[in-house]
Formats: sequence, structure tokens, C-alpha cells
Amino acid sequence: MTTTHESRSSAETSDARPLLRVDGLSVRFPNRAGGVDAVSDLSLDLPTDRVLALVGESGSGKSVTASAIAGLLPASARPEVTGSIELGGHQIIGAAERDLNRLRGKRIGTIFQNPATSFDPSFTIGNQLVELIRLHRPVARRHALTLAAEWLERVGIHDPHRVLDSYPHQLSGGMRQRVMIAVACLPEPDLLIADEPTTALDPTLSTQILDLIDGLRRDLGMAVLLVTHDFGVVARLSDTVAVLRHGRLVEHGATAALLADPQHEYTQRLIAAVPELSADSHLVARDHSSADPAPAAVIDGVSKVFHGNGSRTSDFAALQEVSIRVDRGRALGLIGESGSGKSTLARILAGIEPASSGKVTVHRDERQIEISQLGRADRARHVQLVFQDHGSALNPRIRVGEQIARPIRRLGVAATSSAARRRTDELLDLVGLEPAVLRDRYPHQLSGGQRQRVGVARALGVEPALVILDEPTSALDVTTQDEILHLLADLRKATSVTYLLIAHDLAVVQAFADDVVVLDRGQVVDRFDARDFRAPDRDPVTQRLVEAVLPPRPTRISREPSG
Repeated sequence: MTTTHESRSSAETSDARPLLRVDGLSVRFPNRAGGVDAVSDLSLDLPTDRVLALVGESGSGKSVTASAIAGLLPASARPEVTGSIELGGHQIIGAAERDLNRLRGKRIGTIFQNPATSFDPSFTIGNQLVELIRLHRPVARRHALTLAAEWLERVGIHDPHRVLDSYPHQLSGGMRQRVMIAVACLPEPDLLIADEPTTALDPTLSTQILDLIDGLRRDLGMAVLLVTHDFGVVARLSDTVAVLRHGRLVEHGATAALLADPQHEYTQRLIAAVPELSADSHLVARDHSSADPAPAAVIDGVSKVFHGNGSRTSDFAALQEVSIRVDRGRALGLIGESGSGKSTLARILAGIEPASSGKVTVHRDERQIEISQLGRADRARHVQLVFQDHGSALNPRIRVGEQIARPIRRLGVAATSSAARRRTDELLDLVGLEPAVLRDRYPHQLSGGQRQRVGVARALGVEPALVILDEPTSALDVTTQDEILHLLADLRKATSVTYLLIAHDLAVVQAFADDVVVLDRGQVVDRFDARDFRAPDRDPVTQRLVEAVLPPRPTRISREPSG
């Protein structure tokens, strides 16, 4: 049974023919067991100039629905699709690939969840934008380059020529997301599909990106289909919400009414799982004893300069004399706006990127070990990372048990293969996965939460001095995020592991970390106890981040209905 909410804004548009009409959509993926019903009998309307949010846990059918609407369901999975999807009178289901390509180029734009994987790493941003423009417009390359620069300025990039000359990996996450928005909106589509558009972005940048999407929606007269697990994003951007569970619509209605008074128990549970910025929400009892703990890692005067190409791009100082101590058995939260240097510092700490000056040492067994003087294997023995993208962090061709056991063997933590297998089973059990069931599965056979648990097990397997958590929950739905955070907290109590947590969600940082360091433009600007986010003496950068946090359960909708 589907619960609905009515509002003036939705009623006003009910008589208008919708731009997008989904009628009885079902998507089934066949397998040896008979098949998986990813979407079942889904019906939705989306009028022009409105924003519809699809929300639900991992596996609820959100992304499959969005992919079906864009005509991007993977042919290799042999999906069985029934029902109807009409966009401006054009039928999507059953359309020829040539027609779908034309629709995607002119009528449908898509902002993908991970912009880093949406660009070709071997070509500059300028080359990729020019190719896109000339695909849809018969213009000379010089004119296409001018249009590309204009669009980069339109999406808030103030140095477009530097970005055009850059490769994707040379841009911050926020920059890549703005470029992705430009790519999606260049053809001025009728429908924009935004799939987790603010994942792994800091609060101030998230707000800017949402306002940018809303401004382009108004300017171009687009409808927006928003796929997200972030209820703050839902509240700020959407007019209506559709809640999916196991491929079925369980609740649907106006955003303000649904968030203020959710009717279905599933929706209530989703909203209840959203973390909030509260000093009382810590997952591990904080130790505020006066004893000075021993350090697990020390970052001492680290600077990092990326050199330009000598023409239109100049040298860029990503880090400037950064000094941070990570205490043993504690969790340090590292926050800052996009481009502040968080990821660069993490790569240097893990030995992936060399520092231009300064040094990083790890401390264990009364030894001080300088990371830059170690080989790759030895660095991995002391510092491990748990990545944001749990899917691409695992080798799709290797069973998960072997992916945990291999570094244990190679780094000498276990003397024999049988000992490594025993340790692997212990680790799987430690992170809440049944070894006999899951050790021989491949990553694609696991849910997102299970893959992230495997990543945690692999990181802990070599018994490192420090584990860097790089946005470990940002790509997960709210209930799975809650499970992973409690798992990490329990592991900390059980093993005394030391964490460096990099995250944009301040509520997650406050709940998980003991101490917080704030970076801004490559410099440390604030340090404080994690309970004190809202203290009056916080640095303006910290205050700006706190003020930008989107409330998950607002008392009123922040975006006024258009029209």
C-alpha cells in the first residue's frame, strides 16, 4: 500500500500533462535462481519545472529506475522491462539505441554520483567538453572552446582556462562536480537526472551545488529527477518525494508534508537513522583523562606544491606547513571545504604522494618510522585506507576472502597460507560477515554495506598503526551508514585501532571522532574537541561549515515551490 501526501503545489500541476510519465514500470534481472525484481509496478509523474526526489535504502530500486528513464539499463544484464516511460511524448521503453542516444543528448542530462569516473583521465577537461559541444553543434573548435569556458563560468568556476587545461585528477571533487553539471546542462535538456549530486562534498559546497542546480533548473525550464539518500538534500531541492523499498513505491507526496509527518514505518525508520549535529551523539565514550597519550602518527611541517605547465597554469600550494598529531587509540576528524587539502594530506600520510617538504612518521613498538623512507609494502604495513567507493576499491575478479588474505600473507602478518585463511575468517566474523557464506563470493555479489565491511576487514588484517577512513559512509544509504559507523566504533573498542576520519558530514564526524582539525586552503585553521562544533570561539571557516549543514528534518521546506 502506498501512502500519499497532498499539497497546494502538487495539486496545481495535477491537470497539466507531465513532462515525464512512468506507468507500471517493472524491471527484472534474470539469474540462475529465477530473477531479481528490481522495480515492481512503479507509476510516477514529473511535471516540467519541478523536482522529484527518489529515496530509499540500497537495493530499493532508485538507481535502476533512473537508469531505465535514461535508457541506460545494462544490456549485458538482459533486463526484462515492462510498463511505459514517456518523456515529452517519446517512449523510452523499447526505443532504438539511435533514438535513445538522441534523447540523451538533447532531452535528458545526467549528473552521475562519482564525477571522477565520468571523465576520461587521459584527456584534458577542455578536450572532453569541446568534443561534447561539437557532437551536438556544428561549430569550429575555437568557438566550442569559448562556449566551454562560458559554461564553466556559468557553473561557478572562476578560472575556466586553468580548468580547461587540467586533467580530471587535477581538480578537486567540487570542481569535478561543477564540470559534470556543465556537461549535463550544455545541451539544455528538458529533464535533468541528478544521481547523488552532493556525495562526498562538504556542507558549504553541497549547498552551493544544490543552489546551482536549482538556478539552472529555473533558467533552462528543466524538470529534475533527484536520486539521493540525503534527506537534507531532499528538503532543500525537491517539491515531491517518492520513497522506494524493494522496488515498490511505499510513500509519495509533497516534500514538506512527508518530511514533517511521514506515514509509512519504513519512511519513519529512514528519517530516524539520519545523524544530527549533537554533542550527545558520540558512539564511543570519550576519554578525557589528563594523561598524554602516545602518538600513532605525526605530520610535521608538511607542504605540498603542484607545479603548473608553465603556460596558463601556475604552481599551486595544496598544503602549507601542516603539523598534526594523531593520538594512539583515538579518532581524529579532518574536515574542510573542497580544495582545502584533506585528500592530499591523506595521500601523503599513506605514502601515496610525496611531500614537497616536511615529514610524516608513524609510531609503533617505541619506534619512529618515516613514511617517505619506506617501500610500498612497508608503507601498507603501517598505514591502511578505507575508501569512499567501496565498489571500485575491490578487485572484481578476485573472491573477497582472497582479497583479505593476500596482503596478510604478503606483508608477513601470517606465516602460512592456512594461517592467513584463518585470520581472514576471523576478520570477516569481526566485521559481521559470515565467513562460510561470503569468503568465496565476488564483490558484485555483495551489497554496498557488505563491500564496505570487506574493505574494513582488509584494512585491519595487516594490523596497521593507523587506518585512514576517507569518506567511508558518504556513498551509503542512511541505515547502512549507521551500521558501518557502529561497526567502526565497536572495532575501535575491541582492537584499540587508531583512525583518521575524513568526512564532509559534520554529524558523522562529531559522533565518531574525539578531536577535530579543520583545514582551509592548505593550512590548519582550527583544532577542537569534537563536542565543541558550535562553541563561540570556533574559526570562521568552522562556523561557515556548521551553518551550511542541511537539517534532515526541517520544520519547513527551504525551497519555495516555483511557478
